[in-house]
Amino acid sequence: MSRRGLERRAFLAAAAAFGLGARFPAIAAPLDARPIVERRTIDDLVRNDPGEVARIRSAYANMFAWSAAHPNDPRSWAQQRRLHARAAERGQTDPAFMIHGSHHFFPWHRAYLYFHERILAWHLAGQTIPDPSFRLPVWGWETSLDGLNDPTMYTEPRDRAGHPNPLYHARRFASFESSDTDCRTALTFGGRDFFGYPPTLGASNNGSIENGVHADVHVDVGGDMGRIVTAANDPLFFAHHANIDRLWSWWSALPGATAAATFAEWRSATWQFPDWDGSLVTVRSSDLLDHDERLRYRYGKPSVTFFAPRDAREGSLVRLGSRWHTPHAVRLQASAAKRVALKLLDVRVPGPGLFTVAAIVPEQSPTPLVLGTFIVFEHHMVARANAYLDVTEVRTALLHPAGIRLVLMPDPHTPRLVELEASQGYLRMAH
Repeated sequence: MSRRGLERRAFLAAAAAFGLGARFPAIAAPLDARPIVERRTIDDLVRNDPGEVARIRSAYANMFAWSAAHPNDPRSWAQQRRLHARAAERGQTDPAFMIHGSHHFFPWHRAYLYFHERILAWHLAGQTIPDPSFRLPVWGWETSLDGLNDPTMYTEPRDRAGHPNPLYHARRFASFESSDTDCRTALTFGGRDFFGYPPTLGASNNGSIENGVHADVHVDVGGDMGRIVTAANDPLFFAHHANIDRLWSWWSALPGATAAATFAEWRSATWQFPDWDGSLVTVRSSDLLDHDERLRYRYGKPSVTFFAPRDAREGSLVRLGSRWHTPHAVRLQASAAKRVALKLLDVRVPGPGLFTVAAIVPEQSPTPLVLGTFIVFEHHMVARANAYLDVTEVRTALLHPAGIRLVLMPDPHTPRLVELEASQGYLRMAH
């Protein structure tokens, strides 16, 4: 197996979910009276605002120094980074705590960032009244399709004055592939296909972002970021997830992006997090939808052009025996589309891991044509998962009038093939 495959398997082996509370009394989050401040990108800060770069570094440096004497305080770095690791433990057996592989993914991580940001503002102020203008930075990796753009303020061992950089952490940036930061097709999905489905033991009910660019960047960075149980040990984790949160924000504004507020069972989910004063605050998922007014931060305009869910069409594939067929009308639409995705729901898998989907096309080479990969996070007795693959460049294979066989390749470097079993298959076409 390639190094990339091994790294991905290591990353997935511990992926599960945890929330600091999921069935608590309905206690509303406290009113946040801070001004609404933009979370800015690392590139912007490095180019234009070295003073803000210094403030972010100081906030973490103060947290690290204070934590040495207060390791058990929930506002310490030790406890802040462990929140995510503990999630990977409890969510393996309790659906209420599945913050990966379900529709809890986006809201839990938004709340995690929000309270982490408030605690950092308290540390920046020297453990007094939090600085109301402090906001987390965003690692805008979606702007580069040729390589992971360098999050400079995190990768320099020392600052310009020669002082140690508290954001520096052992990383490799060794596994990047050109499609790993391309989120354009993933944002064409609406409703649950983007957001994720209700948590279920035995299934990974992920949406299109979570097991795509989200997991890819984790693995590409490597080091602690390459495994769920250690990911939050790296301060870059929070800048990466700020970008995931930004994608959710951008998607929510696209025409046809069904609001999460319409999911009744999602709205009632609650979690508890420590705030800057050490108190535990319980928030509902519904508290987290309006980040401008409720959480007091905003994002800038999208950096790339996205295809709105309203402008995408979806056509069902038909399975006859061992072959998947694309109806004639769908073939015509897919041929003319600017972006094409293959959506497979309830794919049978032998467990967690990295899986390659390939097509065996009639009258062509017997070597399977790779369509893409998807990742299955670890859940208890996982047997089903969803896959969302960008097949824009290989769409021709899916449009063969005689149909194709879809196979799983548990390891793309061996000839072992498994017939792909899924409850439903679709082509998603953006025009």
